[in-house]
Amino acid sequence: IATNIEIKMNDSIERNFDVIIYESSSFGGCFEYSKRLHPAYQNHPKVRSSILMLPKNSRFRWSGVLNNLISDKIDSSKNWLKKLHFIYRNLFNPLLLFWFLLFRNSSIIILNDFEQLTAPIWVPLYKLFLGKHKFAVVLHDPDRDNYPPSKSYSEYCMGLMMGIMDLGLYHETLPNKKYYEKSQRTSYLSIPHGLYPKADNDDVVLSLLENLKADYTYLAILGNIREEKNYHLAIEALTLLPHYKLIIAGSPSNSSVLVDVFKQKIRQLGLEEKVIWIDKFLSDNELSSVICASDIILLNYARTFTSQSGVINLIAPYYKKFIYSNVPSGLSSIAKQFKLGLMVEPDNKDSLVQGIETINEMEVDRSAWDNYSAYASWENHVNYVLANIKV
Repeated sequence: IATNIEIKMNDSIERNFDVIIYESSSFGGCFEYSKRLHPAYQNHPKVRSSILMLPKNSRFRWSGVLNNLISDKIDSSKNWLKKLHFIYRNLFNPLLLFWFLLFRNSSIIILNDFEQLTAPIWVPLYKLFLGKHKFAVVLHDPDRDNYPPSKSYSEYCMGLMMGIMDLGLYHETLPNKKYYEKSQRTSYLSIPHGLYPKADNDDVVLSLLENLKADYTYLAILGNIREEKNYHLAIEALTLLPHYKLIIAGSPSNSSVLVDVFKQKIRQLGLEEKVIWIDKFLSDNELSSVICASDIILLNYARTFTSQSGVINLIAPYYKKFIYSNVPSGLSSIAKQFKLGLMVEPDNKDSLVQGIETINEMEVDRSAWDNYSAYASWENHVNYVLANIKV
């Protein structure tokens, strides 16, 4: 079992690692991940220095944080302007990292986020560093060939990028893709995700949710709003679950997510009183309040989902019940391995309804959550990487 694996480094070898973590977003799952990963590297006894590169508009302040990347938000509501700015960031942020690396000693470069669209431009430049730096990429979404502007171009970009990586890091499940098999220099390593600690509750939010609850059971879908989280299925399931309410808490992950479509569906089904929509990016305190108020967390992702879920690492300290889909993903792999949650069939309303009713009658296995928490620590994550990077 993974919880019993102990990573030991050869103490007879002096390993003073310099680490640079690249994160080009100031919000969302990858950003929150980088905020925990950076201190974990800083605190490791084998790491001499850790630098986290973030956009200029990021409000995260910590020792070793450089806010020198292009802002990922602009003051405009025009989608075409946002898309133009996205391309601008994709082009110039890798060049800013390139310039920064020119003057650094040999380091481990961890791409916690990466600019796939412009890989044909920046990858040839980074090849100049292959004798000096070691490159690792965190494949949060390991299925990268469905990205715009086309599948073939996306596959081409991924092939270029993986060609310079020394280490590909993933969470439990790595899809069988030719761009992962193609590179002769890249080794692949499954790593723990890392846990997010409890925050203090926002008393206003918690009190509001408790007052609205009455005799209902709360279901919740948390985090950035993405199509693959199956909001429409959960909304439809409410029509068969008279004693349940649904909390949807989060902001759209990008401008292509049409939140109004989901809200219109709620109105059409007459479910306005049974859906609580918190349409914003939640603070840690607000998110903690929503988790505390919720009874069952829905992680019943669509069939296309192949990743780990940051949400499971948010709810772990709260010992929450959750539903997950039977798809080949890092999330389902971990849930099965540690006997967490209840599995339902993907994209199946009847299976979801039955799963909700079943898990609501079940007791939480706190020991299973404890076993998972012992494995999924940031310290374990860093140990795995440093023990497997070839320097």
